[in-house]
Amino acid sequence: MTRFLIASLGILMMGTGCQSAEPVQAPAHSGDSAPQYLEQVAPGVWVHSTFREVRGFGSVLSNGLVVASGDDALLVDAGWGEDPIQDTRQILAETKRASGATVRRAVFSHHHADSVEGIWALREAGIPAYASPMTADLMKSGGWGGPDSLLAEGNVWSLSYGDHQIEVFYGGPGHTLDNVVVYVPSARVLYTGCLVRPGESGSLGNIADADIRQWAESVTRVRDRYHGRVDVVVPSHGPPGGPELLDHTIELVEEHRGRPVGG
Repeated sequence: MTRFLIASLGILMMGTGCQSAEPVQAPAHSGDSAPQYLEQVAPGVWVHSTFREVRGFGSVLSNGLVVASGDDALLVDAGWGEDPIQDTRQILAETKRASGATVRRAVFSHHHADSVEGIWALREAGIPAYASPMTADLMKSGGWGGPDSLLAEGNVWSLSYGDHQIEVFYGGPGHTLDNVVVYVPSARVLYTGCLVRPGESGSLGNIADADIRQWAESVTRVRDRYHGRVDVVVPSHGPPGGPELLDHTIELVEEHRGRPVGG
């Protein structure tokens, strides 16, 4: 995999929203600022990663996705580093350098800061951001303002980039009431955001807005929908893995609530 490293720029930091972060330790890095990078995980698909210092946890990783076809790219979740506006600007610039494509639309996986805090950089660049009606309402309640475009009512949506499409799927509440996943059929990649926990995690992370009762069932719906169609699963707060990350999350939820799915 090719990693494209970007140096952080030091401008005034916006509000951190760290209470919405998942406390998973990121890989160590050198220098005064945390780096961001794009890592290609499949043809036309990159993971963008940013890091933020969180008291008590050190440097915390947050991932998103970039998909590109021809000169057209789509961003899934914005940057969430020490300066999310500048970090998102850098992700947009690095996407152009790495893929030759320009980000022309974005979609948010949920309403927390690690998904939406870079929205002002998208607005500055004239890039419309999409979100589900539920995420839009929660964004407004959280002070982010609404997205530029609403996905229609329902639980399955498609967004195009070049001659390809992504599928956005809402399997139910989990990490938050509104968390969705994004499937890239052309590359067999599933971006699960904060709904799915990384393989090395032994906890559910931040559960302040979680629905523990329904979380496992929601992940089960995602697993069943994409069974046999996914090679790479990308969580927000850890390295990419395979479909086993879905089962891992289900097990963590079951352990947390002390009963099996459907029990």
